[in-house]
Amino acid sequence: MTDGPVLGYAGALYNHLEDVRSLRGWLCPLLERHDLHVIHVGAHPSLPTFAEVAGVEPRRVEVRDGRPWREYAASHPCAGMDIGIVPLVARPFNQAKSALKGMEYAACGVPFVASRSPEYQWLGTGTLVGNSFEDQGPDAWIDAIEQLLDPNVRATLAQQQSARIAARILRCVGPIGKGCIENWPRRGTRVDDHSVDELLGRDPACGSLAF
Repeated sequence: MTDGPVLGYAGALYNHLEDVRSLRGWLCPLLERHDLHVIHVGAHPSLPTFAEVAGVEPRRVEVRDGRPWREYAASHPCAGMDIGIVPLVARPFNQAKSALKGMEYAACGVPFVASRSPEYQWLGTGTLVGNSFEDQGPDAWIDAIEQLLDPNVRATLAQQQSARIAARILRCVGPIGKGCIENWPRRGTRVDDHSVDELLGRDPACGSLAF
């Protein structure tokens, strides 16, 4: 692997092949230019690899298999990541897509770059790509990621995003969200089924629930 900052993509590709395919043509040159690599958490043998879909060299991708929900947090999925990425193309599924990946990155102290989907605009966090959900070309992505190659910029953004998302979660899910915020980054808390149901049953005013 390389010595530069590590990009991270957390999540299986089941519903996100088109999203990851949007990285083709610009991610590979970016990785080569800055000697970076990617950690993909959520690989599954039934699906193409992140490298194949994103059009990057396999040697620049560290693959971590997906895990059942009860084991996921305790596996420290974002360990080793410096910059999280959330590419979402403008399509109906993503219009209703939750900001779960961003919340996960923020809980682990990883600054992230995301498409300007409705949920990420609602969170109002840090680096959103493009002028609109439909306008997020390669140049905007490259510029956003290159800004975060500076460790000081990353540290500042991580703090801002974590605080912003924590405030939003507390507003929507109250004490359950507080417990998740406090426990996840420190020791990977296990969340029981009852808590998951309550988390997913949040107020509709707090956003949509498509993962």
